[in-house]
Amino acid sequence: MNKRIPIELLRQAHEYGMTENEILDICGSFSYETLVDSKNICFVMFLQDAISQNAILDILEKYNLKILLYRIISISEEDAEGVYESDLVSRRLYAWWIKRKIFNLGNTFVALVTCSDIPKEYKDIYDYLLCIKGASDPALSKKGTVRYEYRVSSKAFGFMHSSDDNISSLREALVFFSYD
Repeated sequence: MNKRIPIELLRQAHEYGMTENEILDICGSFSYETLVDSKNICFVMFLQDAISQNAILDILEKYNLKILLYRIISISEEDAEGVYESDLVSRRLYAWWIKRKIFNLGNTFVALVTCSDIPKEYKDIYDYLLCIKGASDPALSKKGTVRYEYRVSSKAFGFMHSSDDNISSLREALVFFSYD
């Protein structure tokens, strides 16, 4: 079967240095419709500090996020590098040695989530989650954001991660979930 990839998805893939064939390999059994709808499906991680504060269900409920698939796991260094691969390659992630050690402190909640009623001021679920998380630097987080409300202590203890776009979401989800 010859699959067609939406042009916007293909453009984003090229930004990550991926070819159309690599995207088709990643998407494998995903249908065209799933790819188009992927603007409403996002990969998220709640780190150990979110688990220890019992914050996950409250956050999901408050922001109308629905879990499609989840796992609670101990993340290996290889898995963590798989999630933050684009940041490591682009050198946007500083002090990786610290972040890498954080994952060894306990379990992490990884999930695919969706939101059927994203407020109109956000273009997609990625924009919505970016806004509700707040700045990764706790000193810059604004009142009303997750990182502010839960008093995230440092950039390394990020509390919550969400993918930047649908290509990242697919790539990051495949670190933890298979098509089975």
